[in-house]
Amino acid sequence: MLRIKLYPAPAFLFFLIFTYDASAQSQDQRTEVVNQQLNMFESSRWGADGASKEFSNAQPEEQSAGTTLKSFLSPDLSETPKPKVPSNVITRVHSLDIGSEISYYRYEEPDLGVKIFGPMYGFYADYAYRPADPNFFNNFLTNVYMLQARYAMSYNLDYKGSGTFRNKHDDVMEFRGLIGKDYFIGTDLRVTPYIGFGYRYLFDRGNGEITSSNNYLYDRKSQYYYLPLGGDVVREMPNNWEIDFNAEYDILLRGQQNSFLNDGNQFGFNNPEIVNHQHHGFGLRGSVKFLKRGPVVDFYVEPYVRFWNIEQSSVVTAFVDGSLGQWVEPKNNTTEVGSRFGIQF
Repeated sequence: MLRIKLYPAPAFLFFLIFTYDASAQSQDQRTEVVNQQLNMFESSRWGADGASKEFSNAQPEEQSAGTTLKSFLSPDLSETPKPKVPSNVITRVHSLDIGSEISYYRYEEPDLGVKIFGPMYGFYADYAYRPADPNFFNNFLTNVYMLQARYAMSYNLDYKGSGTFRNKHDDVMEFRGLIGKDYFIGTDLRVTPYIGFGYRYLFDRGNGEITSSNNYLYDRKSQYYYLPLGGDVVREMPNNWEIDFNAEYDILLRGQQNSFLNDGNQFGFNNPEIVNHQHHGFGLRGSVKFLKRGPVVDFYVEPYVRFWNIEQSSVVTAFVDGSLGQWVEPKNNTTEVGSRFGIQF
């Protein structure tokens, strides 16, 4: 390797002339000292094989397919800025939850004594994005973005009201978009308040069936547009366990009930479809998730409760069964108590 030696001049030249008659051994000794110093400097900067220690070309170790998938969905954030208080709570850039749910469903119109109840089964998918700092979407207001969807159904609901009927069929779908902000408390606690928009769709199938008291059941379509206000609390536990608490209050923005009374046209009347609008109501929900981390995916069980309380709708005047009358969607409430079983990437 080429070395360039620089000496101060001209004073140093005068010194060389003055000491020209020094022994060759002394000169060799001084040269050896200088070369040793240069070698020590270069060895601190370069490896033994000549590779720069500042710019390493070492390749990462190969990963299994499962580990690669989890690394893609949950990148390592060890090199990204951490919260001011170091936290042990796992925080992933991308997380995906998928699973199934089972619940006991109960719809009730208390003023009329109408009840629909029974088991429901479904599945869901939740996605969360937590961009690493610095990022435009990671700021002092928000750094969590969530999309949630679920579908549930039942062929085994019981109806009680104007007579009784068994094995009703209902379908429920729900779509939600949420934004929130993570706050770390100590090393084992993360709190995430959030707000968003939700849409709930229910189709109650009557199909013109006849109850035990000779009344017909008609199809009903229920739609809720609402504002979720809630929060998640994540607690890191020993042995790769995690407990998540969720509580939420839902503000009804608008509800719409479509009652397809023409399902009863077999009685000889040309009944209309009635549309009622709902303007007052609220929802509550809460859950506790028990999560166990694995090498590729995490597994969890999440008991939950969901509740809706909706006030009486606006009044609609229409001819039904040959008579003019005023029709409303009565005050009602819906309760779901169940559990989700899922995996998280």
